[in-house]
Amino acid sequence: MTSFWQKAGKKIFGRSTSGKPGDFFVFRVQCEKCGEEIEVRARKSTDLMANYDEEIPSHYVLKKEILGTRCNNLIYANLSLDGNLRVVNAEVRGGHLL
Repeated sequence: MTSFWQKAGKKIFGRSTSGKPGDFFVFRVQCEKCGEEIEVRARKSTDLMANYDEEIPSHYVLKKEILGTRCNNLIYANLSLDGNLRVVNAEVRGGHLL
């Protein structure tokens, strides 16, 4: 069954807003204020940035601002990923990486 938002996204953007599971890098964070665990989906084709800095040993950088549903605490995630999309370094403010 297709949700209203998926239908609306397909009409507006010409494609489904859900995507295939392989299209996303998924990670979880926990809010330090309310304890909510939030699953974050980052689209590999647009959210991951190639890292060309030779001093930092990572292939990709991901910067996300995350807002849960329980409180208004904004969580800032800055992740460095290797070529296999494993987290090399993580800086998370307002919460922590799970």
